[in-house]
Amino acid sequence: MEPTNNWTESISLIIEWENVLLSQTHNSRKMLYRVIDEILSMNFILQPEVMILFDPEDIQKDSLISFIQNAHPEYEKINLKVISVSGLKYFEMKNYGAAVAVWRYPRFFRL
Repeated sequence: MEPTNNWTESISLIIEWENVLLSQTHNSRKMLYRVIDEILSMNFILQPEVMILFDPEDIQKDSLISFIQNAHPEYEKINLKVISVSGLKYFEMKNYGAAVAVWRYPRFFRL
């Protein structure tokens, strides 16, 4: 019997938008495109969850959603959650994301 890798069933991918604010938007768009592309190309047993956590003091939710829509034409095919977390900093966002993640083994990603 082969061992099972629970993380291959599915993952929760947590992206803290604070990183994007500190980096170049163009590079972040390319990286987000690549992340979505990779998720769409993998054969997870269950649909992965992608959470983008952001502080509404830093960016408006509508602007963030527009950015995501422009990053990849097939973004709607993934289970994407855009979550407002007022006043949380980088590691606090990570901890919050891990606490609300659907899947047991959350993964963190930096754009």
